[in-house]
Amino acid sequence: MKISLLTVAAVALAAGCASEPDRAPRTMEDLMAARQADDLARANSARHLSEQLVQRAERKAKAAKPGGPRPTIDMLVISGGGDWGAFGAGVLKGWGRVKGEFARPQFDAVTGVSTGAMIAPFAFLGDDEAIERIVRLYRNPKPDWTKSRGLVFFWPSNQSFFALPGLEREMRESLDRAMLERIAAEGASGRVLAVNTTNIDLGDSRPWDLIAEARAELAGGEPGRVQRILLASAGIPAIFPAREIGTFLYVDGANT
Repeated sequence: MKISLLTVAAVALAAGCASEPDRAPRTMEDLMAARQADDLARANSARHLSEQLVQRAERKAKAAKPGGPRPTIDMLVISGGGDWGAFGAGVLKGWGRVKGEFARPQFDAVTGVSTGAMIAPFAFLGDDEAIERIVRLYRNPKPDWTKSRGLVFFWPSNQSFFALPGLEREMRESLDRAMLERIAAEGASGRVLAVNTTNIDLGDSRPWDLIAEARAELAGGEPGRVQRILLASAGIPAIFPAREIGTFLYVDGANT
């Protein structure tokens, strides 16, 4: 019993003391200024996304035929739940077999958090091939998806209890350049694709416009940034590594 209690205590301590990537120290003034800038950027982004949806609704209303069905705005919100993501991916695949009034629509907006963030880009594209990619990912987990840091995985010098070499590789393969190009191309349609993360440094939520991020990456921006955002949203603090994006660290978006 003593060993068990000591182990629990060590793990609990490590969860609050896991190290982070080497970064330049910041003063409280720097963090306050960054918080104000982040709040403003987040408000502007939310306003932009809202305006996009309003404009898309107006276009759909104008395109509706007299006497036909009333136009709708179809939104999909995908929550977290770890390996329950396999259920969500399976629902999307099964939904694709439905015909008629209740057929799977082209969603006007897709949002996701945690494992839902990993599904969101594929649900957003919405064709059978994209859905099948995410279904295969969940149905065929590889042994190296997670890799323990060793017997002393809880040691404070470790960034997390586990590394994710296999999952990182498969996310790169599944969300490849061709998929990013398809996501970026939807920017002109007014559709919305957004996922949420938690900013560790500022202690607040940070949503991401993935269409804008895909465009920026394809234009020569930071390679792998979109995949890193998705892994951050699904990264349980201390269990999986935080992701450095820009100048901040991000983890699971369900924590705020």
